[in-house]
Amino acid sequence: MERVTVKQLRRQCELLNTILGIKDAKWSTVGAYRIDASYVGNGHPYHVERIVNKSGGVTCPFGHYRLTAWECYHVLQTAIRCAQDESWRK
Repeated sequence: MERVTVKQLRRQCELLNTILGIKDAKWSTVGAYRIDASYVGNGHPYHVERIVNKSGGVTCPFGHYRLTAWECYHVLQTAIRCAQDESWRK
């Protein structure tokens, strides 16, 4: 099993944002996805967040539980594949 870094996770978020038509996402870009990498002491420091308002408020579209880097990477890969498949948009 290959090690997954926070840099790789952030790159996956950038890719997902690009597929969704969001370029150069900032903390206040509504609809953009980002990684929260705050360490909370349980060995699961990562969280995928979606920005929902201009003040930087977020929601957790993949659940409120924190994930390991490996789990987070696979969640993002699934979201990217779904976003690339346009059949669900019809």
